[in-house]
Amino acid sequence: MSSINKNIIANMLGKGWSMFSIYIFIPLYINLLGVQLYGIIGFYAILQGILIFADAGLTATLKREMSKGDDGLKHRSYKYRILRSIETVYMAIMMVLVVGLVLLSDYLATDWLNIENLDADMASNSIKIMAIALGLNFISSLYQGALLGLEKQVASNLFRFSWSVLKSGVVVLPLIFIEKSLYVFFTWQVAINLIYVLLLRYYVSKTLRKENRIEWKAGTHLKYLRNVQKYATGMFVIAVIASVNNQLDKLVLSNLLSVSDLAIYTVAYTLSMMPIVFSGPIAIAIFPRLIKFYEAPDKKRLHLIFNNAFMVVAVVTTTIGITLSLNSELFLHVWTQDMGLSKKAMLPASLLLLGQMLLSYQVIPFNLLLAAGNTKVNIKMGLYGFLLLIPTMILMGKYYGMIGAASAWLIYNAVITPIFIYIAIKTVTDFRFGKWSLRHCLRPIVSIVLGSLFFYLIKPSFIKGQVVEILYVLFSATLVFVLAFRFTFGVKGRNLVSFLRHELFS
Repeated sequence: MSSINKNIIANMLGKGWSMFSIYIFIPLYINLLGVQLYGIIGFYAILQGILIFADAGLTATLKREMSKGDDGLKHRSYKYRILRSIETVYMAIMMVLVVGLVLLSDYLATDWLNIENLDADMASNSIKIMAIALGLNFISSLYQGALLGLEKQVASNLFRFSWSVLKSGVVVLPLIFIEKSLYVFFTWQVAINLIYVLLLRYYVSKTLRKENRIEWKAGTHLKYLRNVQKYATGMFVIAVIASVNNQLDKLVLSNLLSVSDLAIYTVAYTLSMMPIVFSGPIAIAIFPRLIKFYEAPDKKRLHLIFNNAFMVVAVVTTTIGITLSLNSELFLHVWTQDMGLSKKAMLPASLLLLGQMLLSYQVIPFNLLLAAGNTKVNIKMGLYGFLLLIPTMILMGKYYGMIGAASAWLIYNAVITPIFIYIAIKTVTDFRFGKWSLRHCLRPIVSIVLGSLFFYLIKPSFIKGQVVEILYVLFSATLVFVLAFRFTFGVKGRNLVSFLRHELFS
């Protein structure tokens, strides 16, 4: 099995567990704390999502630098020093973020959020503790980026898995045995995030330094930032744009809706993240190779790995997106065991799922542009997207609430995605776009849409009960996926395993 396949599997397991744990524990949080208090946790998730994108500028820069060179002392010394230099900037940003949120906590609790009958002081103090947890989570992404760039993706996912279990799962114990309050929830997040950051930093430093003593001096080595200034600036702008584009619906609704309805939208949005969950690990695994093949240059292998990665993402995310959107009420009810919540979240979840599915198609072209050092295309497309998304989201969110915001997200991605893919293909490759899109894009997508609709429409009348329905949906989705994969790659059944192990990302 190739190292890329191993990294993809590790990334899938890590990301999959991260999302799976959310699906396990969200119903528990709602049961223990109630929908209103979970609405505050939903706001925490929104801010966390914003910071994940906002930090992507320097993290992506570090990941790219860590992907370069070999494991010799010279290259490790440079990587360690660039890590420490970027770390210094990160620490400063983290302090600004934490202090800013603490100062804004009263405003957010009383003027921005509609906290209904919750105690304002409790909400404000919870946001103050939340700010520290967010700051630590922000800095942890830097060290995760370093591990991914070093292709230490198995280690990265072991850290992420352990962290996820402790912060999302074990937090239930203090909520049960100490107090069912936001204070306990967010204090636990602070403690676990601090341990996570310290362990990550130690492991990354040890990996780079090994047995050698590598010094870092601020006065001497901060100048390393000049080497990556242009790329980092571009990535920072991209990150800010992506942050707004991806979190605008939830920001708008956090001000327009009550915390109870915000909790329902958060549940719908969480389900809709499944397509991105499975596209991200593939992109992370192939990114270092895209950089190496682009800089070599090895155009043939660059094109091969890009095409195969794009088609895998298309097959996987289309299967997930279409299956869940057609059966959103079923999956929401099985997940939350709350019929009322499931009915309210069903339509927003279906619309968001289709939007996220379209967004997932952008992930591999986005990484191809970054591997080529091109940030201009992503910036321009993001800015143009602003012109479409911001007014559409605000108007539709204001007048149609959750459904309006979800519809705006779907419309935005339906317009932007084909344009973005076209520009990325034309910028980095010499493909003929019409021929490429028929072979590598439309072929897998159309086959899965038609197959999924076929099984949805012919569902036998005797398929009743949640367990039987879930089994039918999973069986039909698996069959559609396997047939579409074979059709897309032209692989015979007996050669499928060999193809996956030795040819797909060779």
